[in-house]
Amino acid sequence: MSFAKYYLALLFYIFCLWSSECYALKASFAFNSGYIDAPYTQKMEVYSFKKAMETPQDAIAVTVSATDENLKNISTLSKLKFLYLDETFTQDSYYLSKEGLDTLFAIFSKLPALEYVSLCDSRLLPYLKHLPQLKGLKIKEFNWETFQQYIDHYSKLEVLIIEDSKTTRLPVVLGRMPSLKQLELYTINVTVFPELSMLQNLVVLKTSMGKITALSPSLINLESLKYLKVSGLVFFKKFPLEICNLKSLEELHFEVRDAGVLPEELGQLSHLRLLYLYDCNIVAHLPASIGKLSKLEELYMSDAPAHIDWSSLKNIDHPFLLLLNRCDYVKTAKELTGIPNLKALVIPENTYPEIVKRIEKYLPPEKILKRNFTL
Repeated sequence: MSFAKYYLALLFYIFCLWSSECYALKASFAFNSGYIDAPYTQKMEVYSFKKAMETPQDAIAVTVSATDENLKNISTLSKLKFLYLDETFTQDSYYLSKEGLDTLFAIFSKLPALEYVSLCDSRLLPYLKHLPQLKGLKIKEFNWETFQQYIDHYSKLEVLIIEDSKTTRLPVVLGRMPSLKQLELYTINVTVFPELSMLQNLVVLKTSMGKITALSPSLINLESLKYLKVSGLVFFKKFPLEICNLKSLEELHFEVRDAGVLPEELGQLSHLRLLYLYDCNIVAHLPASIGKLSKLEELYMSDAPAHIDWSSLKNIDHPFLLLLNRCDYVKTAKELTGIPNLKALVIPENTYPEIVKRIEKYLPPEKILKRNFTL
């Protein structure tokens, strides 16, 4: 290999190492809804264990591997609140015996600020006996029996995330955790929406459950719910009216798909500020009752057809933003000229300049905003 080729290869290797380290440093914490007044709703940097040990007094969120050297020194991370255990931490760990796991979890229990743990293997739940004050838990590989048996031990959990595309059912006990404030279910192969009637303190609910055919009537009992995201609704043919009974709802994200008729009952959501509708390919018009949403600040729609009737927007009697993604922006702008309270039309950041110029034929430049949609 020539010197030039060797030099380039070395630079590439160094760049890869630098990039992987930066990725670890800049990863954002998952729960940033903003509705729960607790630290784990904020974005933050997640450090590798090795990097965290360079300045242990500053580490708040750390990812840990069972292969990390001097792992017992994690006890020096006095500010650590968020502990992410990678896939090497399992009940059948090649690197740690059951006694080793028990020892490490006992050490974790002595971290004074620890509130949240992310597990790849839910069979480690028995080891969390050392952490009865735990407030947040994320599970990637869900084990129904273990969860059913041990979750009652963690009566102070406020945040629970289950992220497993293989599991096909959720335990009944899931709906009997009144301490929960934030529940996220990314379980695309689950066919039945869980019963949630006892979650009166739930503020945030995010789901991706592609095989369900209906939501649970128990949703009506979620009187504290302010944020709801329902996605992956492959089999829905009708907008679920259960959502329209959530009178405290402030932010709604809904994947429309084949549930293309938006009901007039949406007007019952009197506290709704943000309405985000995805995959609106067959939505022909907006309900007239949208004018009853007196607190609506933003209406987002993706994939709306070119022939959609926007006239119901005239019923909104206060300034609002219309956000469009993957739509006919020019045709829509033409139809928006008669909407008196349209504050601005928001389009993707990467919209071509020539399209923006065509939009400006119908709307003044100050009413055309760009946003980077990462929804």
